[in-house]
Amino acid sequence: MSEKQPIREKNNGTPTLRDSLALQTYEFANLGEQGEQAVDRFISGESLELDLPNPGMGEYAIDMHIRNLEKALKPYEQSGSFSTEYRLAEAYYLKSAVRLSHSTPSQAQIDQFQVINKELYGEIDKDLADAVYAKIWSQLEKSKGGRTEKLYKELEDGFVFTANDSTTLDVPGLPKPEGGEKILPKLDTELKEHLKILLDSEFEPAKKVIDEYTQTNGEEVSADKIGDLFRAAIESMGIEVDVVEDEEASNLSWSSAKNAVVVGLKRKPISGSKNILGLFVHEVGVHGRRSQNGSKLKDIALTNGLFTDFDAEAGEGPSYLTFEEGLATTLQNIVTDKTEDWGMPSLANYLTAALASKGYTSRQILEIVGRVRTIFSEKDNESTALEEPTLKAKKAATKNIVRIFRGTPSGKAYKTSEGVTLHYAKDTAYLSGRIKVIEYLNSIQSEIAENWDSLFAGKYDPTNQHQKQYVQNAMDSIG
Repeated sequence: MSEKQPIREKNNGTPTLRDSLALQTYEFANLGEQGEQAVDRFISGESLELDLPNPGMGEYAIDMHIRNLEKALKPYEQSGSFSTEYRLAEAYYLKSAVRLSHSTPSQAQIDQFQVINKELYGEIDKDLADAVYAKIWSQLEKSKGGRTEKLYKELEDGFVFTANDSTTLDVPGLPKPEGGEKILPKLDTELKEHLKILLDSEFEPAKKVIDEYTQTNGEEVSADKIGDLFRAAIESMGIEVDVVEDEEASNLSWSSAKNAVVVGLKRKPISGSKNILGLFVHEVGVHGRRSQNGSKLKDIALTNGLFTDFDAEAGEGPSYLTFEEGLATTLQNIVTDKTEDWGMPSLANYLTAALASKGYTSRQILEIVGRVRTIFSEKDNESTALEEPTLKAKKAATKNIVRIFRGTPSGKAYKTSEGVTLHYAKDTAYLSGRIKVIEYLNSIQSEIAENWDSLFAGKYDPTNQHQKQYVQNAMDSIG
């Protein structure tokens, strides 16, 4: 069975059922101007911890989502999908986040909050965390020396941070791997070349539009021009994906709630036609196309994201998201000819969450990851004062910290009874998803042509046998 698409109700500011089934928890943690100011205070050392406001987290809207989703609940045997239940659990997670931020919680409430987080978004895999630590330490060994030797020593031994008001905080060192090293996979070279040819052919119309634009207007495309460029590229492809602009956002991302690519008008310009095409493939070619194909199957779960039963022993997970994010990033890298070296852009979100799971606070993480990034960038900054790359490294590290702590009372650095600092683990899907996708694509290399279209059949995970069967049932139901 599959979940049939509901009729979208008129939206007068109150969430509709369609909105609730497309609920994204991170959209309730928009920082706004207050958040940007909090980030500046944090980076400068004016505040000890990153104290993020959550202006978007209003209880009324969350309660409306809960009401909508409770009304839509059906027995699993009828739908084959846990998607409604999952979104309902996310709505209750948001409700607990609001209450945690507006009161002094008990230890039991703190523990329960992280339990819900773990059930929704998983927990840090110790073997994968060890692989991340090992990779970073290996790169640090190659990069250390000269004026960054002191930073390396601090990463080994720990140090004391002093805030602007003279408040001090002990910062532990960067953890060393505790077990055997998990090898981070790489896409088979021959397969990568084959996928590059396939993607170049498939997205040739979009590439032509983007190339013509940049040749006429320059390689740098400002935020206010990205939407029109994407719309023109979409039209050239003959696909049905919407693009909308958001004056308050600073990201380029897919929104299931809006069923569109959202261009944040506060984002930085995109430089280079190849990078623009890579983002187009990521947001339109994967997120957008999977949503539209799910809609063509008249299935709301495959349009917004499928959650089902799973076999944990077989390495399966309940969510579509991990695989989809991995697929989007992997194909983006292929289009942009990026060599996968598992550097900080790939590892930073997982590293940040792994440190939080060990009890590191936002400040401790900033000081650790900031030093790592400063050492890594030293070869490119030898002729500049160390303060400049240090500030740049802190800004980059803070972006990951915001993603991992948004929606939580991060300024208070609450910890569970097991010593875990409260955090938001959803973005760990980026690294684990890439690993899952690379391993999956390598495993079906000889049948990639036959399996290509099925990768985009809807928002599902083909490595989950329940989800694979769900998609087949949805296809069979429409003939």
